[in-house]
Amino acid sequence: MRRMRFLLALALTTGLVAACDGMAFTLDDVTQKLTITNASASQSAVVLVDFGESHASFRMAPGAVRTATVLGASGYTLEVLAPDLPGGASYQAQLVKARSDLLDLVGTPYLTGANLQAFLGELDKVQTALSQLHGSTTSQSCSHDAAESGHNQVTITYSLPPGADSGLWELACG
Repeated sequence: MRRMRFLLALALTTGLVAACDGMAFTLDDVTQKLTITNASASQSAVVLVDFGESHASFRMAPGAVRTATVLGASGYTLEVLAPDLPGGASYQAQLVKARSDLLDLVGTPYLTGANLQAFLGELDKVQTALSQLHGSTTSQSCSHDAAESGHNQVTITYSLPPGADSGLWELACG
C-alpha cells in the first residue's frame, strides 16, 4: 500500500495524470491540508501535527495561521503543549486546580444571572481541556477524520479562567 501511494504521489507530482476507469486524478485529489489558527491574543503555541505516517511540529505566534499539507492522510491528530509551565508543574494538576477553584464558587452569592452563565462557560472550558489530555500531563490533543474536500481546519485559543493562576487551551478540531 505504501509503495502504491509513493508511485501515485510520484506520478502526480511530476505532472502526469493517472487515469482509472475514465476518471482523472490530480494532486489535489490525494492531498489533505490542515489549516491551524492560533486565535490567541497573547499566547504563542507549540503545535505537533500527526497524519499517521507524517508528522510536523512548529511554534505559532499569537494570531498566526499555518498550513500542514500531506498526501493520502485519512485523519489527523493535533497536539498543543501546555503554556509556560513552571518547573516541575503538571498541566493536568493546574487544570484540576482551576476546576476545583471554580467549583468552590458554587453556592456563593457571586453565581447569579450573567455570572452564572460565565461560570458555566468557564467550567465547561476547563472540563473540555481535561478531557483532551488523553493521559498526558503536559499537552492537550484532538483528532479528526480528514475532510472529503481535503481542507481541514483547527482553531486553538488560549484563555485564562477568572481567578485562575494559569490558562488553558481550547482546541476546536473538525
